[in-house]
This record gives sequence, structure tokens and C-alpha cells, in this order.
Amino acid sequence: MVRHQVAKSLLWTALESGGLSSISLLTLIAFAWLLSPEQIGLATIALSVVQLLTVPVDVLFRDALVQRPCVEEAHFETALTASLALGLALVLLGWACSGVLARFVGVAEIAPIFAVMNLSLIPAGLAAVIAARQRRNLDFRSLAVRSLVGRSAGAGIGVAVAVYGAGVWSLVAQQILMVTCAAMVLCMSARRPRLRFSFRHFYDLIGFGLRSVTVVSADFACQPIFTLLVGVCLGPVSAGYINIAFRVVDMVRGTFASGVVQLALPVFQQYQESLDRLRRGYSEASSFTCLLSFPVFAGLAVCSSEVVELVFGAKWIPSAPYVFLLSTLALPYFARVYAMPIMAAVGKPQAALPGLLAALAVVIVGTMTVGRGSLAAAAGVWAARLIASTPIDALILRRVSGIGLRTQIYGGLCPLIASIIMFGAVQAEKLFVLPGLPIVVQLAAMVSVGAVVYGCVILMLDYRTVTRLADFMLSAIGRRIGVSSRLNPPGVRL
Repeated sequence: MVRHQVAKSLLWTALESGGLSSISLLTLIAFAWLLSPEQIGLATIALSVVQLLTVPVDVLFRDALVQRPCVEEAHFETALTASLALGLALVLLGWACSGVLARFVGVAEIAPIFAVMNLSLIPAGLAAVIAARQRRNLDFRSLAVRSLVGRSAGAGIGVAVAVYGAGVWSLVAQQILMVTCAAMVLCMSARRPRLRFSFRHFYDLIGFGLRSVTVVSADFACQPIFTLLVGVCLGPVSAGYINIAFRVVDMVRGTFASGVVQLALPVFQQYQESLDRLRRGYSEASSFTCLLSFPVFAGLAVCSSEVVELVFGAKWIPSAPYVFLLSTLALPYFARVYAMPIMAAVGKPQAALPGLLAALAVVIVGTMTVGRGSLAAAAGVWAARLIASTPIDALILRRVSGIGLRTQIYGGLCPLIASIIMFGAVQAEKLFVLPGLPIVVQLAAMVSVGAVVYGCVILMLDYRTVTRLADFMLSAIGRRIGVSSRLNPPGVRL
């Protein structure tokens, strides 16, 4: 029953992720053709600061409400009141500091852009608490509808404004409307807490919440801070190029990651009393995720130049090498995507902090020193952060959960081998067979060869995991395949 509920929830999160990625793709293409790299760079710099301020509003009570074994309605009411108050305070702080940001970046136009875009913090506070209730109940259908409607409305109006020549302000409108519409839809489709505040219930949540927001801030801050520093050190145009690369990869990564990350904590939280069940759940979830994600990002890496030229136009070709790099870095990300949810599920979200702070230190110091030379050097700094953080994360996860290093890497081993073979086959095809053909034909041929090669190799290397994954996916619609039940030993799995 748990397996079926998890699979059904994952189906909704997958539909949400796929829908959001499709909307993001269409929006990104439209803005890439309608706006210049400098305009996108200006909005990227402002948005990076807004995203940093959004983290405490969105996260302070979200995971605490999900992780806590027993919650009362007063917990939700207190969390909503405090989140709205925090959002309003950060909006006022942002207005007061917008001039400081403009002087720091060295671009006066940033001040009004940031001040207006920062208004999105208020509806973000409203949505965060209502979404936490839905996540706790594994009601991902409402969350999916909210995200899709909000993103569609914001994207549609933003593109329309851009068509009429609003320039960078079309991106401002998109950000505000996207968050506001999502919050409104969620309020209409879910039970809304009242505005009440209880110090007792606040104290119940704030301890875990502060630990959680510290960890999430350290994790989430890397990319916005990196983008901000690229804009400061190398200018808005460079920020525009790196933003397009991040958006392309994050859009695809979100299709896989956003759903499973949303689902991971409430599912692992149910197993927090049994480390053995937690380890088995981690092992299966990691194997499934790597099996699906690795070929996609290896394929995006090898096709990066063709994808950028075809989809975004010649003016964005300088982004292609960074799409390649970020796609490659997505592989270790997915191999470790469940580490932080596991730590949170066992009540130790702060355990991830040392690795995250190490990565953040590399990004800040490296970008301000080595990264000032060129965008390529800054991208190298972004890659180097993994060298500092990954060993620390692996050792800490083993200490807090008992999940050994072998278990942590085993799930990605066969998909990695199959993806490397696929990459080599597609690269050989690209060099020796496809030159001179239209770019659309090249992409179609590369995707076809990559899919066939990866499928054949992974079936030879890990047929058992493939059938278990098929069984899990079919369980979302109440069906099973016999081969999986014969291959799987008894036990609790996600």
C-alpha cells in the first residue's frame, strides 16, 4: 500500500516536473530570441538575490511541518503568520538596500529591477505553509496543479510583455506573477490556516526550522551567489550566458529532481525509526534515479552545441561549453540527490552543513580570485566545488544514517558505465558520420543512437534494476509485472 501511494505521488510529481520543464523550455526560447544577453543578465543578477531571500520564507517551516511526527492546526497557523511577516520584512529590507546592491554590482539599473521583483516574497510565504500540508499528506496532485497554473500564467504574461517591448521588465513581471498565481491556485484548492500565532507552537517548529533553513540556504545559495559574482566580476553579458546554460540544464534536471526531492522527505520520514528500512529505501531510490537521469545528461552534454544553436540561435553559442560542463556535473548530483533528505528524515538536517559550506567557500573565494579572469575560469571554479564537498557529504551521510560508501555509489555504477559507452558512440557518430547534415537531422540521429546504445548496455549490465523500476512505475496505476516480484527479495521499498 505504501509502495502504491508513493508511486502514485511520484506520478503526480513527474507530471508536474515534466509540465514545468515544458513551460520553462518554451519561455526560455521566447526570451532568448526576444531579449539580449545583457537584458537577461540584468534580470539574472536581480533574481539571484531574490532567490536567496526566498529561501528562509519558503523553507523555515516547510520541512519542520513535514518532518514533525505530530502536528496540530495551530502549528500551521503559527507558521503561516510568521512566514507572511518574514516575507513582508524582507521586502522592506530589499527596498531599503536596493541602492547598495546597485553599487555593489556597478550597474544602476539593477536597483528598481530588484526592488520590484522582491515583491514575490509575500505570496511565497503564503504558499509555503499550505504546500507543506500537502507534502505531509502526500497530496502532490494539488501541488502539481498549483505549480503548472502559476508557471503557465506567469510565463504567458511575461512573454506577452516582452513581445510588446518591455525588455528586462518582462522577466520581472514573470517572476511576480508566477509566484502570485501559484499561491492563489493553492489557496483555492487546499485548506487554508488562519492567521494566528502561538509561541508554544512556534518553539515546536523553530528549532528544526532554523537548522533546516541554514542547510538549505547553504545548498541553494551556491548558484545564485555564483551568478551574482559572475555579473559583478565579468559583467551582465557573461551572467546572461551562464544563466542560459544553468537554465537549460536546470530545466532538464528539474524534470527528474524536483519531484523526487519533494517526495523524498515525507517518504523517508516514515522510515526514520528503522535505519535498515531507510538504507534499503535509499539504495532502491538511488538506483532508479541514476538509471533514468544519467543517459539524459550524458546525451545533453554530447549534443550541447547543437541544442544551443538550434533552440536559442547563434547569439547564444558561447553558452554551449557551459551547457556541456553543467550536464556532466549533473551526474554526481543525481548520484547523491537523496543525501540531504535522508539527513533531514533522521532529524539531523544540519549534518549536511560542513560539505555545503565547503562548496560555498570554494565558489565565493574562487570566483572572486581565479574566476575574475574569464567565464571559463569561473566555470572551472563551479566544477571544483564538488571536489571539496562530495567526500565530506559521503562521510557524514555514513555517520548519521549508517549508509556505507559502497551503497552510496553502487546505484550509479552501472548507469555511469552505460552512459560513458553511449557518450563515446554518439561522439564517434557526430565526428565521422554526421558532418554536413542539417542540424535537426544530426540531433535526431544522435538521440536515436544514444537511446539504443544505452538501452542495450544497461539491460546487459543491470537487467534486475530495470525490471524493478518498471514494476515500481506500473504500481502507480495498480499494475505489476511478474518478473519483478520474482527477482526482488521481500522487504520494504520505496
